[in-house]
Formats: sequence, structure tokens, C-alpha cells
Amino acid sequence: MKALWDLAQSLPEYRANTTLIFLPDHGRGKAPHKWKDHGQKIPDSKYIWIAFLGPDTRALGERTRIHAVTQGQIAATLAAFFGEDYVSAVPKAGNPIADVIPH
Repeated sequence: MKALWDLAQSLPEYRANTTLIFLPDHGRGKAPHKWKDHGQKIPDSKYIWIAFLGPDTRALGERTRIHAVTQGQIAATLAAFFGEDYVSAVPKAGNPIADVIPH
């Protein structure tokens, strides 16, 4: 993540004008075993982390005592960064993650 952020900041057309969003496609669960799979075999593999880095995204740090957010909110969040209302077009989509949308 640092390498991508540093690269974006080194390019004039991206510096101070780019938000990076990082998230895995699935979590690893809480099992103490060697992790090699996901899905029903690994309880809690549905839990993931999401990181937003950008010039207009507030630095909130690692957060744990918040309402759950889901991967189903990512498309609406991306659209909101561009001023678009994804939920109007796709009503079953999750709402944007309000805490990371620039105001």
C-alpha cells in the first residue's frame, strides 16, 4: 500500500488528487490454524478490512466500535466519490460508507 501511495504522490497528475481504496476479497477468520481457504469451512472469513487513503478522506485510523460495513457498500461508496447515486440505480446495493465520503 505504501509503495502505491508513494507512486501516486510522485506523479504530478495523481498527487493530492487520488484516493486509493484497499480491501481483500475475503477474510481469514479467527481460527488459529494455518489459513489456506475461506467460505463455509472457515467461520468469520466474511469479515474483511477496508482502507481509504486520499487527500479528501478523513484520517480515521483503525476503527473497531462502529456499525458494520460490508463489501456490498463499496460500489455505492466509489460512485459517491464521483458525485453519483449508485443506490438509485441499484436499489439492492448497500449505502455508501458515509464516514469516508468527502463533504
